[in-house]
Amino acid sequence: MSKKNEKEELKKKTRKELHTTTHKKIQYISSKNRISQREVYKLITEFFEELLEYGFLSVDSNVKKFSRFFHFLFNEETVISYVPIHRDKELKRGFDSAKEIAKKIARATKKEVVCYLKRNVNTKSQKDLKKRERILNIENAFSFVAQKEIKNVVLVNDFWESGSTAKEAARVLKKNGVKRVWVFVLAKTP
Repeated sequence: MSKKNEKEELKKKTRKELHTTTHKKIQYISSKNRISQREVYKLITEFFEELLEYGFLSVDSNVKKFSRFFHFLFNEETVISYVPIHRDKELKRGFDSAKEIAKKIARATKKEVVCYLKRNVNTKSQKDLKKRERILNIENAFSFVAQKEIKNVVLVNDFWESGSTAKEAARVLKKNGVKRVWVFVLAKTP
């Protein structure tokens, strides 16, 4: 089977699994957000296809796990934010990968991206640190900068190494009144 045919088969399989596992969630999301079920289904499918296309998701992943996430994501009280890198690192790199991923999710869900955190400390890279060192390295690195009350946040980050960065960012959000935080990452390191 050619690579192109294989991709098409994956997309068909994903569509079928999405349809069977999220149909009730789609009905609920549609009614809460006053958009058609067809539009919600299209947005979710496009989102999954993009993840498949860039290799961030395989059909072997259990798509059922995502139905609760989509319910949360499409809730009208949910906002999309991201774990920011320090300004110096962003200037050096020229981009913030978590911000770019968050923009893709926002485009697919027709929401905007708002960063509610500021990275106060230009921390060392986490990749070469042990778990305890990572926790200490990221401790108090973020401050909350929102001006309004936020109920739910999808917090986007690029990698999950030990989880200490995302956990610290989520802790700061919750400490400042956010009720629920779901962390969305594209890759988890072994």
